[in-house]
Formats: sequence, C-alpha cells, structure tokens
Amino acid sequence: MMKLLLKKYYPNFLLLFAIIVIIVAMLFQYMFGILPCRMCYYQRIPYYIIIILGLINILVKRDGYRELYMYSCLILFVLNSVLSFYHMGIEYGYFNNIFNCVSEKNNYHSIAELKSSLVGTINVPCEVVGFKFILSLSGWNFFISLLLGFFTFYYILIVRGALFCKLK
Repeated sequence: MMKLLLKKYYPNFLLLFAIIVIIVAMLFQYMFGILPCRMCYYQRIPYYIIIILGLINILVKRDGYRELYMYSCLILFVLNSVLSFYHMGIEYGYFNNIFNCVSEKNNYHSIAELKSSLVGTINVPCEVVGFKFILSLSGWNFFISLLLGFFTFYYILIVRGALFCKLK
C-alpha cells in the first residue's frame, strides 16, 4: 500500500515542492528585499528544470518517462547539493569564490560608461549572507536538496524493485 502511494504521488510532490521553493525565493527577493547573488540564481536553475520536467511528466503519464523524470530529479538534487554546499562554504569563508560574483566588465573607457553600466544593477557578493535562521538560505538548500536526493534515490529503488518483481 505504501509503495503504491509512493509510486503514485512522489513525482507530483517533487513538482509541488519545486514550485514552493521558487515562490518562497521570489517572496524573499521581492517582498522582503533580500537580494540574491549569482550563486543563488544558479541554485534556482535545478528547481526550474524540475518544474518543467514535472509538468511534462503530468502530461505524458508514462512509466518510462516517470523513471527518466525521477533519475533527472536525482541528478539535479545532487548537483544542487554540491552547488549549495559550495555556496555555504563561500559564505562561511571555507572556499574561495571561483564564480566571480561581481561585474564581468572591468575596462570602462569613461566615467559615463561606468555610470550607465551601474544604473539598475545591484551586485550582491556571494560572501554576504542575506538571511539567516540557524543556517543561511544556501545551507537550508543544501540540506533540503540532500534529503530530497536521498528520498528520490529511495523512490527509484522501490519502484525499480517493484518493476523487477512484476517481471519475475
């Protein structure tokens, strides 16, 4: 019974969870004024991909695609765990920032050109923690992505086991 519920609803749960994560990130950014750095934007990309793949999963409704969707989610959660762990390490001073969270153009020919490039842009350094509740947001993202990666791996094992039992 539990395996059947897990097989039926867990892929949709991942879609719903990814939507909630993006909505919460947007609320922090636009309602509370907590500006994200470049690494924060990078950490949103796996959730956007999960949303797109999850919507396709709902439309297609095939076991083969659901399996592909779940393997993709597993890879994306592992990737996001690594990225958020690295970001957390930058925030706490354990790692050097290789992503260069500042302006990419440094050779301006005039003051006017510099001013025009700065208008409307706010560069938040990755070392700055915008919000902290026990952990920074990247720390929470690390633990949540890691946990969902383990649950997704468990789901894949259960579903694969159920498929192998049907074949025998």
